[in-house]
Amino acid sequence: MNIGALWRQPSAISQTTSGHLLKYFLTVFLVHTRADTLTEAKYRELRTYVEAVDGLLRGNTLQVCDLLVQQFKATTMALKDNDWSAARWLQLIPHEVSRHSTVSTALNIRIVRKLTIFLV
Repeated sequence: MNIGALWRQPSAISQTTSGHLLKYFLTVFLVHTRADTLTEAKYRELRTYVEAVDGLLRGNTLQVCDLLVQQFKATTMALKDNDWSAARWLQLIPHEVSRHSTVSTALNIRIVRKLTIFLV
């Protein structure tokens, strides 16, 4: 079975606990974190932790173990190579989920909030 399909497989409690930490990460943490202080590697590491906690809350224990083992392997490879260029491909966080797209979204959220304050 494809691990991506396994990761997206819903559990019995996924309806009530889906993405709480992810929502916090995207709407609070990233909005209040300077983009220049968060490297791509650190963003992907934090995103892995967020996905792991949300996966545990959904009851996806085996998928979370796989996610964390892959993160461990990627981190050890990056430390050995002193570079993330090859190791990042071991991580199970999709590559289209990048810091730049999320930071852009976070910046857009800030702009919308400022505009909302002025318009109200």
